[in-house]
Amino acid sequence: MKSLLAVLMIGMMVFSVSFVFAEETELTPSQTRWFLMKKTVGFGTGFFAGFVGHELGHSVVAEIEDVDITWSGSDWRTHTEKKSEVRNISLGGFAEQILSSEIILGCDKIPKDNAFVLGYMAWNIINPIIYTLKNETRSGGHGDLKTIDKSGLNSEYVELVIVGHALLSAYRLYKKPEFPFFIKATHQELIIGLAWRW
Repeated sequence: MKSLLAVLMIGMMVFSVSFVFAEETELTPSQTRWFLMKKTVGFGTGFFAGFVGHELGHSVVAEIEDVDITWSGSDWRTHTEKKSEVRNISLGGFAEQILSSEIILGCDKIPKDNAFVLGYMAWNIINPIIYTLKNETRSGGHGDLKTIDKSGLNSEYVELVIVGHALLSAYRLYKKPEFPFFIKATHQELIIGLAWRW
């Protein structure tokens, strides 16, 4: 019932905004609704792809660590007793978010005004902030950050990094400044560096 209500609310917002948008452009109301629907679907698909990317980050690290991982919805379980492996798998989702944000923001060929890209970046910005809020407000912690605490690493340090990066990514997406840090990747190497301009 809640999902149906959410879909109806989004539909009504798109429908009502289309008339305002149509007055400011040369598009007909029908063309405007189609345009906004495509943007909404693109954004939603990008947001979902960000979620999938986060979860794939766990799977990739589990594969690298040679640890079996099982899934139940968006929850995962490992079949290892080594705390370092569990910690690394927990960090894998956040690592994927940081790497994908840096690739998107650092590559000029990726359009920053594309609805899919904006949805993906919205996930990468919103998820760490919500994760941190849930971890700090729930007794015993939340999700990956709770697992990180149990593995022996203080999750507050991780929270600082992921929220700081999310806020910096939002600023970079909005302001588009020249940024001194860069990531370049080829099929043979990954280069992370600092560009110094006089």
